[in-house]
Amino acid sequence: MVYKYSWNGIQRKVSAEEVARHLALIEERDGEVTREAFLESARPEESELHCLFEWDDSKAAEKYRLIQAQTIICSVHVEVVADEREPVTVRAFVQDKETSHGYVRVQSAFSEQDKAERIIAEARRDAEWFKHKYESFVQFAEVIKALDAFLSVA
Repeated sequence: MVYKYSWNGIQRKVSAEEVARHLALIEERDGEVTREAFLESARPEESELHCLFEWDDSKAAEKYRLIQAQTIICSVHVEVVADEREPVTVRAFVQDKETSHGYVRVQSAFSEQDKAERIIAEARRDAEWFKHKYESFVQFAEVIKALDAFLSVA
């Protein structure tokens, strides 16, 4: 088998093959791979996986708080009522990754044509990713059909 990082994966100093080898060893030993077990396998400085993690606690703590902030921002949703359709709940803030790493209200994002186009392009990339990841599962056949319809629209 050939292992590689996903298209949106973080390229690191350790090959995906090496990470996969370590993950397989953990699975063989424990019956499954947990985040905790993976982290512990990388903790010794002599581990080839050690460089994948931030070991300075002050830096790591700040990074964790940034992840918490991102999680909170992404968890805020808004109910949208369009015409006479049923209300739909969507994320209240979206990210325009091409221009910044910040978030804007969904109404703001779709009020500007170029931002809306970039967000729709990102949605297409996400749909391609989902399709690629799950297209071999029969259980997702209907979802894949819907994604194909979405992706075929110009």
